[in-house]
Amino acid sequence: MEEKLNRDMRGQIGLQVNKLRSDLQQADWWITEEQVKNIVDEKLEEQESHGKPKNKDPRTQVKLPLPSKYNGQKDAVILKNWIFALREYVVASMPKNSPRIEVDDECYRIAPLFLAEDALSWWQVQSERHMTVCNWKTFYEAIVKEFYPSDHNHNIRAKLKIIKQHKSTIHEYNSQFRKLVIQLPDMDEDEIISYYTTGLSSKVAFDIIRQADLQVCLLKTRCTLDDYMLIAEQYENASSSHIKHEVNESD
Repeated sequence: MEEKLNRDMRGQIGLQVNKLRSDLQQADWWITEEQVKNIVDEKLEEQESHGKPKNKDPRTQVKLPLPSKYNGQKDAVILKNWIFALREYVVASMPKNSPRIEVDDECYRIAPLFLAEDALSWWQVQSERHMTVCNWKTFYEAIVKEFYPSDHNHNIRAKLKIIKQHKSTIHEYNSQFRKLVIQLPDMDEDEIISYYTTGLSSKVAFDIIRQADLQVCLLKTRCTLDDYMLIAEQYENASSSHIKHEVNESD
């Protein structure tokens, strides 16, 4: 009787796995026979324990969207976003507070599954001819070296030199400036702040720098770009409130 029940459960689970396999194939993903066996065994364990998973991280019960595939397009933003999304997917799918080295190992293990076209062809050559790409760090360095545009940093610096506030609000200027800066994560903070204040209108820049210097004197800490942006927005809000107050008084 118990053997028949076990066979019935395997049959039901097999149908679910086949549907999963079909869905993945339609989405251009694949699943190995070993993964199928693991899913069946896990489902059986859950059935035998009345459907109560043992020691499961609650986050693993959430169906996570798969990262998109990277096709080798030489666009710095697309490449960086793909790397970030892949790592976030791994972090979310692993037990909470997993050691960094385990996260890195999992990133390296699954990253090739999310490559396509030129990027997949590149990886084939790497895996067949070069053994230097053997962990997440070396994979990250190799793919950035191969597909990160060589003139990207030069182009972003050129844009930072010419971006100006003009008639934009501080909030709009901050948003445009941040989109550029995020593409140069290794850029020196003092250099970034110099570009930022240079792009502000002269009167605003003078007051912002003065407020930042005062904050440094009072708090004994250096101001970051975020501090400058916050001071600038507070300055703009205060100016707007002052103008509204004067208008109301004149009425």
